[in-house]
Amino acid sequence: MVLQTSLRFGGALLLVLGMLCLRAFADSTPPDGDLLRVLQTVQAADSAELMNRLDVLDKRGTKADSALIELLDYYIGEGPSVVLAEAISRRGKRMLKRLEAKRSAVLDCLPEYVAHCMSKFNDGLAMRNEYIDRLRSAIQSGKVLRVPH
Repeated sequence: MVLQTSLRFGGALLLVLGMLCLRAFADSTPPDGDLLRVLQTVQAADSAELMNRLDVLDKRGTKADSALIELLDYYIGEGPSVVLAEAISRRGKRMLKRLEAKRSAVLDCLPEYVAHCMSKFNDGLAMRNEYIDRLRSAIQSGKVLRVPH
């Protein structure tokens, strides 16, 4: 009787642990390929290629929305940041909900790209949120933040 109870308890415990592991793997979605390509270029410090990758990302339309928002957690350089701002603001009101969610979230950078995370600055979170506020304000007033030519 004790052996049967122990076996049932052990089996139930294994089932629960298995379900927890399965859930953990199901919740971890791989990073977006477009995001990774841009971050690899940031890490390589190739400014011309970075601008090209941002342009390619921008042309992907709604498929690129989440990658563009995720890039807000990274310092990608001043010039590329202006290109990013134009790409996001040009998309208009559909980006407002995503920007709001990002603003209320902590900085969330991939471990292999943490050297480029806004958290490297003492006020990185505040800087990111200020940037988001400028984007939201522009979008709400119907403006597109343009890259100066």
